[in-house]
Amino acid sequence: CTRPTILRMPTVVSGDFLIGAGAGFGIAAAAAAFWFCTTRPRVQPRPIQLAKLVSASSDADYIQPPIGEEDVKHEAEGTPGEQGAPASERRGSLWTSTRDLVHAGFLEKHPEGFGCEVRLLDRMGIDNVFVLPVPHLSEYAADSGRSNVMGLSRGDDMQQEYNKLMGRQDVILHDIVRKAGMDPVTTSYLRAGPRRNLHFEPSRVRAAIVTCGGLCPGLNNIIQGIVRTLIQLYGAEKVFGVRGGYQGFAEAPEELTLQTVVGLQNRGGTYMGSGRGSFDLDKTIAFLKQYRINQLYVVGGDGTHRAANKIADEARRLKLNIAVCGVPKTIDNDIDLLDRSFGFNTAVAEAQKAITSAQTEAKCNLP
Repeated sequence: CTRPTILRMPTVVSGDFLIGAGAGFGIAAAAAAFWFCTTRPRVQPRPIQLAKLVSASSDADYIQPPIGEEDVKHEAEGTPGEQGAPASERRGSLWTSTRDLVHAGFLEKHPEGFGCEVRLLDRMGIDNVFVLPVPHLSEYAADSGRSNVMGLSRGDDMQQEYNKLMGRQDVILHDIVRKAGMDPVTTSYLRAGPRRNLHFEPSRVRAAIVTCGGLCPGLNNIIQGIVRTLIQLYGAEKVFGVRGGYQGFAEAPEELTLQTVVGLQNRGGTYMGSGRGSFDLDKTIAFLKQYRINQLYVVGGDGTHRAANKIADEARRLKLNIAVCGVPKTIDNDIDLLDRSFGFNTAVAEAQKAITSAQTEAKCNLP
């Protein structure tokens, strides 16, 4: 795609924080599950066609809603096997088959179960989902026709299939928190991840990475991860590093190799340096043309991504076969569409240490 695609990178936090948070969450989840499945009264559904539950928080039995005018109007509709059956029976049959499908999918992942029955929520559902489209390079540049597997740089016997490939309609819903009575319509965003077919021929890919804006924990992790993925799993021809942010597009880049990024994840800051401002669209496009870059990875905050969007728009206008990928980073956690960006937790933890130390110093040093 030509517009920046959001990638969720792992947040860099201290080990103690992760262990404490994980343990706390696990204890709370276990306690809630134990209470729900043992203390909460069990409800035995009636052995009839079931359609609706009065309330998700109620222990009332499932009830059969009355038949309305719409039900009478569509009495004879439905599948051939259901034609002529009352609408109430068709609704009950649909609910039963849906429940069985949910149970089957749940038991496949959790054979031991939790001893709890799933319930149908009343006045809650989504009928239509609209996606915000992302322009694709195939609109004016031919795809490579290659299938996507891990280890394209190796022999066929060393390549592996991805565990999960994204489909054309794999999306993330905008309104992931639903309430009873909400409109059954929502928007969604295209989900990032590996696709079944590759647009680029990997052996001809020349990529560039640039880090912009202020420093943020985890920048070197990103650089190392992109370089290793492009070279080892993807089989790219070259990977370059642009020094000092957007101003680095006015000078020669540094080639990044597997040897270059060894141990980089243990170093703070950013290996290539960073910088604010100095964005020049013409110089950037000229750089991409000169070094035959067809994949650009831009790491930065909201301002950096606005500039990256301009690069993508200009490349599309010129019909350049260049993909622009945005990797959001900020210690302020102020980027749209993201619950939390990497570096935020670490920044908060370190700030808390400084504040706690200052308070201890002030309280313990008596005048």
